[in-house]
Parts: sequence; C-alpha cells; structure tokens
Amino acid sequence: MTKTPPCVSSLKCSAVFLVFLGKVFVVCFTVFGGLMAFNYHRELRVWVIPLLLVAFFAYLVAHSFLSLFESVVHSLLLCYAIDIETNDGSSEKPYFMDQELMTLIHQSSSDPEAIKNRPLQNGEDGTELRPIARAD
Repeated sequence: MTKTPPCVSSLKCSAVFLVFLGKVFVVCFTVFGGLMAFNYHRELRVWVIPLLLVAFFAYLVAHSFLSLFESVVHSLLLCYAIDIETNDGSSEKPYFMDQELMTLIHQSSSDPEAIKNRPLQNGEDGTELRPIARAD
C-alpha cells in the first residue's frame, strides 16, 4: 500500500471542507427563502416546524448532489496519486493526468519536485500496475 502525496491529502481535506460549506450554503439559502416566503403570509402562526422540514429536505437534496461531486473529486485525486506513484514523466513512462490538474496540484504543494524525487517505499520498483486476476 502506498502513501498519498502530501499535496493530494491537503487538497482532499480542503475539498471535503468546501463540500461541507456547499451543504451549509444550500441549507441557509433555502431557509432564508422560506423565511421570506413565510414573511408574506402573516396569518401563519406556527412557521418554525415547516421551516425545519424545509431545512431538513434541503440538506438531504444538497447531500445527495454534493456527495456525488465529492466522490468524483476523491476519484480524480486518487488517480492523480496513482499516476505520480507509477510514472515518472519520462518518454517511457509519461504522466496520464491532465496538465492543468498537475499544475494546480503542484502550485498548492510547498515543494513539487519533492514528489518526483522522493525515495522508493516498501519495495516499489516503479513498474506499471497490473490488473488483479483470480487464480481459479
């Protein structure tokens, strides 16, 4: 098992935090809209319970959509980490990632050359990953 590069770990943590902020923003925006809608209906005496229901369902919808986005971000960062682990950018083993993604991640890390020039870990020989096959 390989370790995730530190720049990928920090981006993953910030992505999780941004998804959380997105959920909070959706719920707050929906509750604010509910307050504005209930403000026009002065005859409504109990507005807290419907507003709590609206907030709950807004969180469920936001969680559903943003969890899918979070899964995509985690998958992309995992693919980046595997590409860094298995390839070195040479003509024999080029990187398969998008150059914009590499630039973004290298800008966020403190030392981008440390990722390429790190020592091999736990018997890594830099070879390509092989598919897992069951012996029947």
